[in-house]
Amino acid sequence: MHNHYIVGGKSCGMATATNPVQPNQCPFCDRPIGSAGAGFMEHIEANPECNEAFELWRERVDGDMPGGWAG
Repeated sequence: MHNHYIVGGKSCGMATATNPVQPNQCPFCDRPIGSAGAGFMEHIEANPECNEAFELWRERVDGDMPGGWAG
């Protein structure tokens, strides 16, 4: 099950707490990424729909983290 965001007129999914995290897979489009760190950042820079979904996700979780989201 994915939560879906509408980004650029497209539905973008994101893994929920009920789904296992796949560290070498984008949580928004399920495509493979090189790594969970730098590979993810390269992926979202190259894929505007994933970048937009990531920014939306960060906005939504920012208030949940004391001091904001540092990741």
